[in-house]
Amino acid sequence: MSSINFVNAVYQRYTQVASAKTTVGSVQSFSSVKTNAANRKNNMAANEESAVTKYKKSHPDSKYIVDSQVNAGKAVLERNGVSDVSRQDMTMEEYKQFITNLMNSIPFDETQSNNIEVWSISEDGWEQMKKDCDYEAWVLGYTSQNRAVRNPFAGLMGNVGSFCTEKFGASIDEHIGQGVPMTTNTNSSAKNKNKKSWWQERNERYEEMVEELTKAIQLRHQFLRSKMMEQYEQGQGLGGFQITNPISIDNLKWKTSKALQSYDFL
Repeated sequence: MSSINFVNAVYQRYTQVASAKTTVGSVQSFSSVKTNAANRKNNMAANEESAVTKYKKSHPDSKYIVDSQVNAGKAVLERNGVSDVSRQDMTMEEYKQFITNLMNSIPFDETQSNNIEVWSISEDGWEQMKKDCDYEAWVLGYTSQNRAVRNPFAGLMGNVGSFCTEKFGASIDEHIGQGVPMTTNTNSSAKNKNKKSWWQERNERYEEMVEELTKAIQLRHQFLRSKMMEQYEQGQGLGGFQITNPISIDNLKWKTSKALQSYDFL
């Protein structure tokens, strides 16, 4: 065998061995990832009870809802192809970015497209999620189902979406979700609707004028009647009745004229 053929034979043999080692290494690496993912739940069960299990025990009526949320979260993981990714090898910062990417991948229903959602997870919550696969799935599943809700009032009565906050802790009980509807600025239109027309204002002023004149006339009649009764009791009789207090009469005339002057636009 020539030296060239010998070198080629050695190179081919080396390539085959290297390829085989690479294949075995890849299989072992993939198997290790799946094993870590499978052992994650076993390790959690061995050390402590899942936050999801604790919640279902204390809220048995919510078992069906919680299970559906956990399943929805697992569907998010499967949809992103990360069901078998090991969290144990991640630093906390890497895990936070990992979950953030998953949260950002969850779509909103078209009726919630204008919503503004701000979500946060406490440090204890991050720790719980990283070691508790069911609780991690619940957070993702709750978010998935919540964003999928159809809002029947979208676009009605100036509704342009909602401002929502979702705060997650180390347990389901610690979760707080709130939402405030956002509306277009309808203050100007409301003011225009409540603003009275010129005719309405005119009629109201006319009614006020009539009321003031009526009170002035009633006051005049009361004054004249009191003077008549006073003179009658003094024995002068009706025939001797005279207006003996012109100042009061002038006062009444002044009130009447002022009331009329206030409504000279009529």
